[in-house]
Amino acid sequence: MIIKPCILSIISLVCGIYLAAAMGIRECEEGSTDLAWIQKLFAGIVLLLLLAINCLSVKLATRVQIVFTATKLLAMIVIVIIGMVKMIQGNTEHLSTSTAFEGTSSRFFSYSIAIYQGHWAYDSWNQLNFITEELKNPSR
Repeated sequence: MIIKPCILSIISLVCGIYLAAAMGIRECEEGSTDLAWIQKLFAGIVLLLLLAINCLSVKLATRVQIVFTATKLLAMIVIVIIGMVKMIQGNTEHLSTSTAFEGTSSRFFSYSIAIYQGHWAYDSWNQLNFITEELKNPSR
């Protein structure tokens, strides 16, 4: 009752931030709260859209999820290919300089925070528990 709505609200807020940035919406004045409201509006629209899709049909929600997953995988493949092409062309100045790891930490607790953020970002280990509850024949 608490974990799933909180996670969904955080994910939708991040989506709202990305949508506002993709549309080129920036803060007009320093300290302006207009941008935050626009991002929250986009987050609310995303939540309502996902709610409507899930209420209409489980199959439609599954198809939407498959499309988004395929799009994410395609984007990652494109990023890797472009990175490899750039490295082959000799654009390795960021890898060879001493500033490549600037701002990072070698403290023990920094690693644990990084691992926790990685677990949160790739939440599939937790989502599997919710998906198996919805299966009609889990042994299959």
